[in-house]
Amino acid sequence: MTHTKTNALQQYTDLHDQQLSALRSHSPEALNAMRSRARQALDGAALPRKGSDDYEATDLEQVLAPDYGINVNRMTFTADASHAFNCDVPNMSTCMYYFFNDTFARSATASHNLEKGVVVESMAEAAARHPQLLSHYGTAARLDDPCTALNTMLAQDGMVVYVPDGVAMERPIQLVNIFNASAPMMAVRRILVVVGRNASARMLVCDHTSNPDMDYLSSQVVEIVAMEGATFDYYDLEESSERTRRLSSVFVTQAAGSNVLVDGITLLNGYTRNNYRCQWQPCRDSLAGHDHSRRMPACEQPHLHKPQRAALPQQRDAEICAQRPRSGRILGQDTGEARLPAHRRLSGQPQHMRLARGQDVHQAAA
Repeated sequence: MTHTKTNALQQYTDLHDQQLSALRSHSPEALNAMRSRARQALDGAALPRKGSDDYEATDLEQVLAPDYGINVNRMTFTADASHAFNCDVPNMSTCMYYFFNDTFARSATASHNLEKGVVVESMAEAAARHPQLLSHYGTAARLDDPCTALNTMLAQDGMVVYVPDGVAMERPIQLVNIFNASAPMMAVRRILVVVGRNASARMLVCDHTSNPDMDYLSSQVVEIVAMEGATFDYYDLEESSERTRRLSSVFVTQAAGSNVLVDGITLLNGYTRNNYRCQWQPCRDSLAGHDHSRRMPACEQPHLHKPQRAALPQQRDAEICAQRPRSGRILGQDTGEARLPAHRRLSGQPQHMRLARGQDVHQAAA
């Protein structure tokens, strides 16, 4: 049997074209609408070459080349959320949610600890209960970035966080991303956060891998929309494995008087690229007619050769205040003593399922 050789990006556009019916049937309409635009953006597109602007050390072709499986039929990964992860950080009380590979789940008590009017649910649930929230989907993300367009083309579900006007959340929201599939897999994860006027919230996202002997790829796009006077702190911590690759993009849209803190820490990983972009919503007076969007530098953490200890935990803080137009600032690295996190404890068995692969598509066409 003869296989047509394709580049890393084309194997996923081919998969999309062959599996479009399944992708659409298991997705909310808002995601399907953006899917069409993302596919058009990738038509004829090429991945940035290593050594080009903003990709001096990133080889996206190498990262995306393996034939990872994708859960296009939305088969559920079963797991007991209460036993899958235990946080050992003392005096830390959060509203706990999960992505098991690419499947959204919540702890038994998460919803009971939310303030009135706060919404934390899957995008499929939001489409049925709060469809107006998905009007923000895709408004911050940039489809001229191939990684973001790829994520948008394949995304079928995700997580929505909405904090109503004037609500101050007491407990942080914690999202734990866990890889535990028994076959190589790309988890396409999407997060949408909308913080209302004069509202405030904090969110901690932790990436972990419970099966260190399997190859995984995390494709994650986070959109944060901060309304006038909103305050939002976003903390992102990765402690995965040598065989876990991660392509993450955080897009922030801020209105006047809002304040967004982005703090990323990589303790242990295989290959990680984190992109940060922020744009300001112009005021009707002083900012009218001016483009005040600012592009924040992309950060990459290369392979850590000693997975037991992170030699240089990379810390990237970006505090963005939209009271006046100015670029977000990237603070210095944390070059202190190498340390292991005290909060990770994973359990549970690898999950077995049939995943769609680019190779399947090519074999069917051969």
